[in-house]
Amino acid sequence: MGQYDLFRKIAQSNLTAKEREVNQIKYDLLADFEDSPSYVLATRNGTEQGFHIVDENAINKSPDKKRVLCKPNESIAVGDLIVWDGNNWLCVDIDGDDTVQMKGLIQQSTHSLTINKNGNPSEVPIVIESAVRLYSLGQDSTKYNNTLSDEIIVYTPSSANIEVDDVYKIGKRNYKVMTVQDVLIDGLLVVKMEVTVEEVKEVEEPIEPPATGLFISPTDNFIYRNKTKVFTAKIFNNEVEDIVSRTIWLITNKDGTYNRYCEMTYDNRNCTLTASNESSHVGKIVILRLALESDSSVYVEQEVTIKSLV
Repeated sequence: MGQYDLFRKIAQSNLTAKEREVNQIKYDLLADFEDSPSYVLATRNGTEQGFHIVDENAINKSPDKKRVLCKPNESIAVGDLIVWDGNNWLCVDIDGDDTVQMKGLIQQSTHSLTINKNGNPSEVPIVIESAVRLYSLGQDSTKYNNTLSDEIIVYTPSSANIEVDDVYKIGKRNYKVMTVQDVLIDGLLVVKMEVTVEEVKEVEEPIEPPATGLFISPTDNFIYRNKTKVFTAKIFNNEVEDIVSRTIWLITNKDGTYNRYCEMTYDNRNCTLTASNESSHVGKIVILRLALESDSSVYVEQEVTIKSLV
């Protein structure tokens, strides 16, 4: 008996019969995992990882939808980007039972959105979904037309900075975002879009901090309903950043009321806003003021509007 097998036998002795059985299955899978014809070496969110990639099932053998099986003790999550054989795939579902190994469903991303915000353009992979899948998720498929119509439904990773009224080019046409759902599928945004004659906005130039004075980062002027956003104070003196001076934050409502549109907490340079969950507060504006603790007459203000994802 080799030293590894001896240690493994000692470790197994304290487990239940079921745990030993599961460990044995994992051990057997790992033994020849990379020898399988279905084994591929891909990347998951930029990190190299090995998978078995097979047809979705015995009936569905779509070339743009595959099932992935991980090595025991490795993982995959909804919203993960898999790059395999030069193509982008988005994980849209995972199996609930991961006792032995995690399994997921990936769908090929044949299009992407170019998001130009805050001077940082990025490419976000998307999957154009069918009404059949939406119906299986409990959505009324009659509400949505198929991809041959002027309305489409797309999936993107939940990290994508997509907002209602954004305009993106997909294929040869421009599409405007109508709704954004972040609760239908955990890990994904479900975005409803329709063809528009509006043009895609040009890349926004980043806002440069002042040579001298206070600066609030990020410069975003919105916060989603029932969501949290962190703002950070920066201080500059003749283009040199001051990291010593302390700051204070204040919040007021633009309409002059005392309604609690946002809750605020802060600790010197960092301010956390949490927007109200009241639907009647959507569209309301709060004014965030950043001032020097040593001289409150030195300040800068930024308006923040409460928006809805849908």
